[in-house]
Amino acid sequence: MPHTSIPFTACHEMAHQIGFAREDEANFVAYIACKNHPSPDFQYSGTLSALINATNALYQYNRDEYFKLRNNYSEGLIRDLTASNSYWEKYDTPVQDFSSSVNNTYLKANMQKDGVRSYGRMVDLLIAEYRSQQ
Repeated sequence: MPHTSIPFTACHEMAHQIGFAREDEANFVAYIACKNHPSPDFQYSGTLSALINATNALYQYNRDEYFKLRNNYSEGLIRDLTASNSYWEKYDTPVQDFSSSVNNTYLKANMQKDGVRSYGRMVDLLIAEYRSQQ
């Protein structure tokens, strides 16, 4: 796993351990924990994960706006996103498709009706947080 993902992932899993079963909630709790952590590595990891979730949603909704935003990324951010994409691409296989299907079924059986799509609902929580601060 890329080093930039480790703090966020650890916080995500800890959120599950303290009772946040839904994936979107665990993602959001991890983001908040990272954002408020004293370590810049945690802060960056949480912000990067929020950015990835938000821009993935934007890409599906409006690709032109996604590319306008992406054109403003720093070299370092592009490097970190490229490393993350490279890491995850090795798992884009038929076995991963099956594993994702099993995870989707598991999530739905545990009352997360959106299954694996629930991970992306973190964006709704990010927007709500943003609006509450305006």
